[in-house]
Amino acid sequence: MPPPRSMMAVKRVEARIRKEKDVETSYKRIKRIGKGAFGSVDLVMDNEGKHSVMKAITLAGLGPRERGFALQEVEVFADFF
Repeated sequence: MPPPRSMMAVKRVEARIRKEKDVETSYKRIKRIGKGAFGSVDLVMDNEGKHSVMKAITLAGLGPRERGFALQEVEVFADFF
């Protein structure tokens, strides 16, 4: 398993996440299709009717090491788009 990112890198990823458009108003959850260690995966539909899969990462309650791993996962997924 890769080591967690430094706190500075974590802060950069958190800032990047906050800059993204508000997903709560852009997508409607259709159903939960999975749950993992850091969050859940839902089938969602955007305002134009296009279906997508969204993974929600929960950072609350995680220690620094786990938070680093979760944010690293977010960064990896963000690089796909």
